[in-house]
Amino acid sequence: MNPTLGIWTLGLGLSACVLAVHFIGNLYAALALCAAGLLAAWRIAAAVQAPLERLRAGLEKLHANPRDFLLDEVDSWKALGPLGELASRVVRHNMERRIYYRGAVDAVGAPFLMAGADGRITHASQSLLDFLGRPAADVLGKSVGQAVYGKDTGSLTEQVLRSCSKVSDERAITLWNGRQHEVHVYIDCIRQKQGEALGVVMSLVDLTEANARKRQVEEAGERMLAVASEVDQLAQRMAAAAEELSATADEQARGAVKQKQESETVATAMEEMTATVLEVAKNAAKASTGAEQADHAAEAGTARVREAVEGIHQVAGSTARLGQVLQALDGRAAEIGRIIGVINDIADQTNLLALNAAIEAARAGEAGRGFAVVADEVRKLAEKTMVATREVESSILEIQNGSRNAVASMRETEEQVGASTVSTQQAGTALEEIRGRIRDMVSEVTQIATAAEEQSAAAEEINRSIEDIAQLSAQAQDGSAQTAQATRDLAGLSQDLLGLSGQLAGGGGAVGSLPGSASPRTALPRR
Repeated sequence: MNPTLGIWTLGLGLSACVLAVHFIGNLYAALALCAAGLLAAWRIAAAVQAPLERLRAGLEKLHANPRDFLLDEVDSWKALGPLGELASRVVRHNMERRIYYRGAVDAVGAPFLMAGADGRITHASQSLLDFLGRPAADVLGKSVGQAVYGKDTGSLTEQVLRSCSKVSDERAITLWNGRQHEVHVYIDCIRQKQGEALGVVMSLVDLTEANARKRQVEEAGERMLAVASEVDQLAQRMAAAAEELSATADEQARGAVKQKQESETVATAMEEMTATVLEVAKNAAKASTGAEQADHAAEAGTARVREAVEGIHQVAGSTARLGQVLQALDGRAAEIGRIIGVINDIADQTNLLALNAAIEAARAGEAGRGFAVVADEVRKLAEKTMVATREVESSILEIQNGSRNAVASMRETEEQVGASTVSTQQAGTALEEIRGRIRDMVSEVTQIATAAEEQSAAAEEINRSIEDIAQLSAQAQDGSAQTAQATRDLAGLSQDLLGLSGQLAGGGGAVGSLPGSASPRTALPRR
């Protein structure tokens, strides 16, 4: 019952008593007594109400801000009387327990929280705040679903509160910020003795890195088994390859011996070829000298051909002029023949006239005797003239025939001179081509001589290289023997590797107990 209400009830009771006395006795005395009772009741109520009001205000403040309330304020309640002192002791005890629990929660290394019966978080460890990535103001007083998952419903703590059970399981969760974690979650219900749920506690163990490492270890184991299988296969192939390499090394040694013999044969052949090349160089030099001399001779022949062409041209000119003269002579002879023909005609007429004159003189008798003699002389002269003209005509005909033949011969000569000119020009062209080819031959022979000299130098270099090859062949022969030994060692190592891969695949003993670890094989010879 409220003390203030009791005091007021007491005051009213006294007032009722006073009123009763009033009606029975003195009215004024009763009224005075009533007023005094009411005044005393008011003062008593005020004296009791002030500490109680301070205590109520302090309790409301404590209920509103339990984390910000100070122990000094709780201790100040002791001055409010026995009730205040009792309230101070109870609240101080609870606050000390709260501070103790808060320290204990913060001391928990794993993410840890406590929630009340309403599902709202009352305590959260610093490791939980770090795990969530949120400040305490965003966690305390919020539901577990809001603080952890960013949603109001569906959290395991609500299920545990409803069923008053516990959960211990590994789960994959998605936090409020989208980060995914694999955790081992433990949630248990806090019960009263009667079994009523007072709240829950939740602890998380982050298994994300551990599970990732576990998967990495498992994957590494699988890869190791796969590598062991591959190593086993590689070891088998390496053993087979070692055997083949050993056979190849033996064959290589035999080949090195044969190569050495062939190198000596090639060296002898190269020496012979060097001598032949030197002889070719000497002959090429002689051929070059002869070609130069032939070039000079061809040059002189070309000059003679040019002179012959010029002489033929002069002969052709003279022949042409002589032909013209003979043609003119033939024309003059023809003119003479025409004149002789006229003279022949005159002689014939004269002979006929002399014959007629002799006939007439014979008719005249003695009177024409002298005229007959003259006519006879004239006839004889005409006959001589005719004979002479026939001889001259015959000579002229011979001259004409000779000149015609000479003209024909001159034409043939002119044609032959032209043909000779062409032939001579062709000969000159041929000589020029011969000179060009001789010059080309000189250049080629010079190149041959130079190449022969270079080839001779190269042959000498090849000889030196062949000697080096012979030495290398000898070294290769020695190296082949070493290679054969190395391949045999490799075969032994392959067998050790097979044993190692077998133990690796079967998960055998330690490395120190592997075959070959205690007695290493002979080191391979260095080359």
